[in-house]
Amino acid sequence: MDYKQEVYRLYRPFYKKNINMDVIPSDSDFDKYKVLLLPVMIVHKKEVQDKVRKFVSGGGTVVFTYRTAVKDYYNNLTLGQFNPTYYTDLVGGYVEEVESFQDDQVAFLIGNEEFEGINGTATVFRDMLKTTTAKTLFKYEDEFFEDLAAVTLNEYEGGKVYYIGSGADNTIMDAITNKIINESNLDAIESEEGVEVVRRSLNNEDYYFVMNHTSDEKKFKNEILKAYSDNTQILREMYKSIRHIAIFATQIDKYEREELKFKMMEILKHQKEMIKLIDKKLDLDVWKEVNHRKLDK
Repeated sequence: MDYKQEVYRLYRPFYKKNINMDVIPSDSDFDKYKVLLLPVMIVHKKEVQDKVRKFVSGGGTVVFTYRTAVKDYYNNLTLGQFNPTYYTDLVGGYVEEVESFQDDQVAFLIGNEEFEGINGTATVFRDMLKTTTAKTLFKYEDEFFEDLAAVTLNEYEGGKVYYIGSGADNTIMDAITNKIINESNLDAIESEEGVEVVRRSLNNEDYYFVMNHTSDEKKFKNEILKAYSDNTQILREMYKSIRHIAIFATQIDKYEREELKFKMMEILKHQKEMIKLIDKKLDLDVWKEVNHRKLDK
């Protein structure tokens, strides 16, 4: 299991909707948030669990994933308890079966109720949950475990608790995330793939920082966004030149050296311009002036 990949699995669909997210330690204050994502939090600590319960009771939404609360801080299992340990009432169910997948192994998931018709796959691991008070959002397409849930939602004391029992694919994660966004009234901003939008507010005014991370032109609210860097075309030309030299030439002559040197200096010049803007702390007027100048071109 790649922990970073599991963190990214939860992070990606919210980032895709341009929702501001904080990465915080478990001893942070949860009260200022609407949604709490807890990916593969294998170790459980009473003080953290108490905070999570308080957060949910206050109307918050918690998203657990598979392998939650398996062992305590001292690496001990808790006898007489189902996983997720000391969370079963919060989750509204318990893990009855588990399975670790090989690299090329997948499980098939089928949407239930409001997710009917949305199917997908899951990898890495699967917790198979027996629900008590939770409702099943997705189940496994498996004749041996058809009565066990893959993804659940439990309403608990004013809040909501999701349990994602396997490494679900993007289709399923997007569907679940959209539901959470709508229920929690999160400020999502739609944008094209590869375009990041960050909203900042000051003196009752909103400012949008729009970044195109791709090598192609994009649009946001009828504004044309140039490729990630003005150097994109230069880099492409350099790549073609170097590739040509590598394939067809036995050595680089002085003219080709001068051509590559010129292109590299162009890139450095553009980078210096960007560094100057950063040094000015991206003053809003300067930022607008530079952007409008580029758009006028």
